[in-house]
Amino acid sequence: MEEAVQVPEGISVEDGALAIEIFLKALTFRPQIQQKTFGQDFAGVSIQQIIPEMLEPRVMVLHMGPAGKFPCLFFRFVGAESPVIEAIFYPYEAILFFLSQARSYIQWATPPSLTDEEKESLARDEALQMTLIMLDSFYRRFELTMDSFTSEVFAHWRLQQTEKIVHYKAERGEKIPPGRNPVLGMALKNYTKELTQFWKYLDRAYGGGQKVRFVAEYDDVYPHWKRLHRMSSEDGWREYAKAGRFQDTPDDLLEKLDNMDRSDQGAVEVKLSDLALEHAGRRARLVNRSGISRSVIRQRKAGIRVTGYTRAQLYNYLKEGRNILQQMNQAETMATANQALAESGLEELKKTLD
Repeated sequence: MEEAVQVPEGISVEDGALAIEIFLKALTFRPQIQQKTFGQDFAGVSIQQIIPEMLEPRVMVLHMGPAGKFPCLFFRFVGAESPVIEAIFYPYEAILFFLSQARSYIQWATPPSLTDEEKESLARDEALQMTLIMLDSFYRRFELTMDSFTSEVFAHWRLQQTEKIVHYKAERGEKIPPGRNPVLGMALKNYTKELTQFWKYLDRAYGGGQKVRFVAEYDDVYPHWKRLHRMSSEDGWREYAKAGRFQDTPDDLLEKLDNMDRSDQGAVEVKLSDLALEHAGRRARLVNRSGISRSVIRQRKAGIRVTGYTRAQLYNYLKEGRNILQQMNQAETMATANQALAESGLEELKKTLD
């Protein structure tokens, strides 16, 4: 018989289970966050393996509770020579907050015609997005807090020393210079600046991810539009335009293909690329929010999800996405090489210890 799950007061069993479901789904989108070797699992691990493991900064998954039903985040911050802190983060209070805020937002932002089930589904998706942001920012964000905390403690100690000196001089009738020690204010100011830079960087990183997705979508839909162009001279070609994974092929773009001037093959290639760029942009949810034409506004009001970007802008996005993808591949290659080098060094260490 399974042990009953205790749910904190004010939280329904359904929402508690939903928070776990959201967290587990978020982890499927972040496969780099692996299972954690912890506690009794170390019993069968040699000292040669434990030492490098303990010196590795990590964010990992650790299953807690009855039968390991509650996945949590284990994290380890490492200083110059040794671990600084190891802790377990239970994300469910945060996820339940995300879910509550998402429900309020969806209730406000969506039309009344949506059913309660549809609104709940949208709220879950938004709570998932917030959970992914939390996972992506977790380590560096708390590392900044810890770094600042050390500086703040030192600054507070400096203030105490200043107060002691002021008190000592006051007792002896000495003149006390005006003002206070600015060190704590400077520490807090630096922390605020670092946090601002961190969230700006994360915003740029998410934008980069959207551009990488745009590349993948373009590479997927461009052959689709070339194939449609070849078929468009045949009767009934529209029946195949939305087959399989291309069921989202926009009707307005199909109309442009149907009305395309085919007299100049070079111009046709450019126009096919234009259709693929716009289609890929819609798939990647690229939306120009400023400087758009009245035509774009009318299309959006009619339910057509046009990007609002020009061909040149979309092409630049594609170039930037390819550059980011190339940098990511280079970084991954370097990381693999470094990992191989580290493993080679560990083998040498094992031989020495043996």
